[in-house]
This record gives sequence, C-alpha cells and structure tokens, in this order.
Amino acid sequence: MKITAALSLVASVGVLAVPAPLAPGVPSKSAARSLLNGLEVADPISGDGYSRTKFPTWDTIKGTCNTREFVLKRDGKNVVVNDDCVAESGSWVSPYDGLRFDGASKLDIDHMVPLKNAWISGAANWTTAERRAFANDVTRPQLWAVSAHSNRSKSDESPDEWKPDLKAFWCTYSKSWIQVKSHYDLTITDDEKDALSNCPPDPAFANKTSFDFTSSSWDDEHFAAFWAVDNSTAEDKKCLDFGTDGKGVAMGMFRTGDAPTLASNKYLLFGKVSVTMQAAKGAGLITAMVLKSDSGDEIDWELLGAYDNQAQSNYFFDGQALFNTYNDTYTLQTSTFDGPQTYTVEWTNQFLSFSINDTVRRIWYLGEIPAEKWPQMPMQVKLGVWSVGNKSDPGTITWAGGLPDWEAGPHKALFSRVEIQDYMGFCNETDGSGRAEYQYDERTVGWEKIRIAGCKARPGPELQTPSPVESGGGVRPSETRAPGVDEGDEENGALAMRMSRMGGVVVLGLAWFLAV
Repeated sequence: MKITAALSLVASVGVLAVPAPLAPGVPSKSAARSLLNGLEVADPISGDGYSRTKFPTWDTIKGTCNTREFVLKRDGKNVVVNDDCVAESGSWVSPYDGLRFDGASKLDIDHMVPLKNAWISGAANWTTAERRAFANDVTRPQLWAVSAHSNRSKSDESPDEWKPDLKAFWCTYSKSWIQVKSHYDLTITDDEKDALSNCPPDPAFANKTSFDFTSSSWDDEHFAAFWAVDNSTAEDKKCLDFGTDGKGVAMGMFRTGDAPTLASNKYLLFGKVSVTMQAAKGAGLITAMVLKSDSGDEIDWELLGAYDNQAQSNYFFDGQALFNTYNDTYTLQTSTFDGPQTYTVEWTNQFLSFSINDTVRRIWYLGEIPAEKWPQMPMQVKLGVWSVGNKSDPGTITWAGGLPDWEAGPHKALFSRVEIQDYMGFCNETDGSGRAEYQYDERTVGWEKIRIAGCKARPGPELQTPSPVESGGGVRPSETRAPGVDEGDEENGALAMRMSRMGGVVVLGLAWFLAV
C-alpha cells in the first residue's frame, strides 16, 4: 500500500501559512502506458458499506488552511487569500469544461478517482488513515479545482461512463486517473481499461470545405457532423436560432452568462478560414470567430457591440495574450451591425494575415512574432458570442464599452457562412483511405513533428506570398484589451475558448499518448 508519502505530505505542508502552488504530477505518455499495463483488472466489489464520511476531508494544514484552499491556490492564478486562508480574489479555468471564474464560490474540488470508485476497487480494505490520505492527496493528480456543474455531473462515475465536456482534456484526464489508480493499487474494470487505452487524435479537414448556415437547422445531420454545440445551448436551443428566413443562424444572449458556442469537430494545420457574420449590437457584447489549438494558441476576429464600423484581431500564444502587441483595431466603411461582413484569417508557417471582405488589413510575419511564439499546433474553428458582467475585470468592461442592457435584449449575432481550406501541414498527397488525423502529444515541439495519419507525401511548404496589405486601411493598435486567458469570469464564458495552466502543467490536447 503506497500511502505513507501522502500522509507525510499532509503533515509537512502544515508549516505553510499560505498553500504554495504545486504541480499535480500528470505522467508522460510512455509512463501512463506502462502504469496502465500494470493495473489489475477485476470486477468491482459491492458499494455496500460505503459512506463519504469514511474518507475524511478536508485536512487542516494550518489554522483554517485546508486541502481545498491549497488546491484553489495551486490551480488558480493571482489568488489572494485572507488570514483565514479563504480565497478572496483570483481567477480559475475549470479543466473539465473550460469555464472561467473570478471567484471560488462556484468551484468544487474534484477527486479524480471518486471516493466511491476507490471504495469498490480496493479502498474498502483500507484503514481510515489511509482513506484520509487518499482524499487529501495533493502530491498526485487526484484533486482538481473544477466547475461545480462538471463535478456534480461526473458524480462517482468512471471514464467509461463519464468524460469531461472539454475533449482537449480527455487525455490528461485519462493519464491522471491511471496515475492515481496505480499509486494506490486500485483495480480497474475491462470497460474502464478500454476507455483509458486510447486518446482520440485531432481529425483533419484535409481539404477545402464550407458550411452554409442559411440552409441548416438543428435537425440537419451535416450540422451535427460539422459542429459541436456547448452544453448550455444544446439544452436551451433558443440561443441558437435557425429561424431567420434564410439569413443564417442567430446566436442570442438573453441574460448574463449566455455564451452560445459552435466548435468544429475537425482541425486544420495551417490554412485559410473565412466567416461571414454580423455583430450583436450593444455595450458589453462580443461576437467572435476563433482559431484555437488544444495547447492554447488562439487567433481571433472580435466585433465589439459597443462600436460600429470596426473590428479587432487578437493573437494569444499558449493561452497568454500580449496586450497591444499582436492586437489591432480596424475601421470599416460599412456597419458591422446592419449587414454581414466576411472576416478571414490565413495562417501558415511564415505569416499570419487578417482580411475583411477579401482585403488584407494586417500581416504578421515569422520574426515579427518570435519563432518560439508562432502558432504551430492544429486548430479548431469556433464561433460564438459572449458578454461582460458585473463581476468582470474593470478593464474588460471598459474595453467592451460598458455593461449590457439586458432589458433591451435579446441580443443576437448572425452567422451566415464558413469557408475553410486546410493546408494540412503541407501534405500534398493523401493515401486515399479517407482518414486524415493529426497525431501529437505533450512533448511535440514544432509543426514538422506532428504526424499526419493519411498523408502519403509531405515534401514541405512552398514559398508563399500573402496578398498586399491595403494602404491607408485604418489600422491601429487596440488601446485597451480584455484580460487574457486566466483573467475572465464565469459570467462571460468567452466561448469556453481559453485553456489554462494547472500549476506548472499545461492543459493540452494529447492526440495519441496511449495508442501504439
């Protein structure tokens, strides 16, 4: 029984007045595979006799500083605690669903391996001291600060029964589960092992494709195959309205917290994406098209509802925004509210260009953006709207032009058409299998190292020349910018597009860490 280390850790951190950040210790791909092969497969015992009180939580570290507060400090950013170790401010991103929070009240501390699952897979035979150590273990990836909704949705289910909403976290979730089960000599079932044995790669667009919202609907099979819808919108379909007389899909915000989002089920590795959309009008409202990698790189077009005749482009690397560095505002000759405009991003290994209505407005070249901060991981396409709220950072509210007027709602943006060309990492010949996937893991550095399943020939990129930038195009650096990935709140959701750093561990979409 590997319990001693956990007991000693709980005792040793008792000297800390404020819990220090501590990496959860997620294993590598090869380590996780080895640990999984060493786990005993057995049928679970009955849950008879289980009670949560048999796993005492939360242990006191010092004074009122307990395990929950330790994890909140570790998993948050800029967390400030009072003398009682209660988090008074900070920001968190829930790794299970990507939701952002400015306060800890809506966060739970989830046990990666739920207490009841541990009970039926071996912990029923432990002593109370051993179960206490398991329930308060901060040395392994057993405890995570997550949204209360996702924690309660998970309950005591195993990975074959429940997985996080955020697909990009599935592999990290599996590796963490394996690590905890292995350390505590807990058994797994056949179904559990199957669910842990493979992480899905990123399916590739692999060609030119398009989606026309003007002829789509909730019942459209092509819509379901092309797009994933956020859970809240799937449950409340009025936020995604196809009844627009053939004008497209209206994404609506009826109250604080509404943030309908569509995410493509496939990825591109370099390419060109054009979205025809009309902005939601009103202070505090943001309409966005986003290219987003599982590692946190992000390329945005954002339309602020407080300001007509303008659009903003933004770039984040690894979830970090460099305000007023790679953020620009562009003037338009036509209204962003009265009719649709087409916004385009072209992304290669050498340049990143932003266009409006087929006119290039800005180009960033490799070197202007440092090579180490150049986006190189496969990206999804995401569309959506969000709003600032009363709990938002004051700088965010100022940037967005104030708070929304919900009495004047609902506020709607219109999306008409999406066109995508996947350059497929410069693969110029496929094997004809119809299967194309991007395979990589957390150690992959550089787009050239990404394996492209289904690619037969990949000689490398040809010399590419973007269209010239329009002269006198009314481009200026954005004077203010919303806070970055870890500085938002649960009210504005921000399309759940931002990822987070969990302590020292990058939350990353792993493509094939257990696949042989």
